[in-house]
Amino acid sequence: MFDYPLEKIENTNIYLLLQAADKLGIGWTMLDDDRYEVLLEKNGLAHRFHAHSFKLNSQQSIRLTKHKYQTHRLLETHNVPVLTKIQVKSEKEYLKIYDQIPFPQVIKPAEGEKGRDVYLNIPNQATALKALGFVLRNYFSAIVEPYFLGQDIRILVLNHQAIGLSRRHPPEVVGNGLDTVSQLIKAENQHRRILNQKSGIRMLNRINNFKRIAWYLEKQGLSLSSVIKKGKSLKLQELPNYSAGGWVETLDVSQIHPDFISLSEKMSRLADLTIVGIDWLIKDLPKPPAEANCAVLELNSDPGLRLHDLPNQGRSQHIAEEVLKYIFDLK
Repeated sequence: MFDYPLEKIENTNIYLLLQAADKLGIGWTMLDDDRYEVLLEKNGLAHRFHAHSFKLNSQQSIRLTKHKYQTHRLLETHNVPVLTKIQVKSEKEYLKIYDQIPFPQVIKPAEGEKGRDVYLNIPNQATALKALGFVLRNYFSAIVEPYFLGQDIRILVLNHQAIGLSRRHPPEVVGNGLDTVSQLIKAENQHRRILNQKSGIRMLNRINNFKRIAWYLEKQGLSLSSVIKKGKSLKLQELPNYSAGGWVETLDVSQIHPDFISLSEKMSRLADLTIVGIDWLIKDLPKPPAEANCAVLELNSDPGLRLHDLPNQGRSQHIAEEVLKYIFDLK
């Protein structure tokens, strides 16, 4: 055990939780600074957690959420609106089933997180095979599903009660009529680095994964060498994950139909998850969760707190404090 300065912590979940612990008078000790394993103590109670787990969910539930196809089957069985999914392990298998999923399609790893190797809005078979090749280089199997256009919404549920609501946006750059897309990304990353240094915490991730960006640009007849018209905003990819360079805004619960909240709480019980971030695609937030209006993407057993506590737009929802209050039964 050893003292550890808060400002040295690079993992945002850990930083937010320990910042909240200080505010709530909860003692903490860094046990392992490689994996950010922390011991919390208050009123004779103790709780350990680390960078990749709040230590609130069972291993069985965590394994379920890591496997997207199993999660899909569970939700589908209980009439939760989900997209049709087919799992494939090779190009040959894909060619046998591809016409069962209408284009545009989505191809992504059957297991994974943070949007890694996810390819959206695939228009045709040739493009799909290229995306499938990218995925199967790194994963044993892939999932094929229809592309659903909607707002990317995260609902965070703790102890089967929804306490956080946010909307995610994909990374963009604005053209100046002179620089290439690659140069615009470099300038944007420099701007983000300065912003993060000034704030003392990482408010925006670097825009990287040039393979996926190049793939998405190619679909638009562009490349990393293209020059974008002055003032024109260019979406670099459709994936809105923070880890992919996206940004986030928090929303008030009054902005969404209450059935989305109750259904999210139901899913947390179905998967037996004490804490979970549920990703939705929703066309019209005030309308109820009918199949034509929404689809559940996935359940995250280790949800990022920055989407709620460090939004790029909107108010902090103080989720880290709520998590600690739950752990130590604080009012």
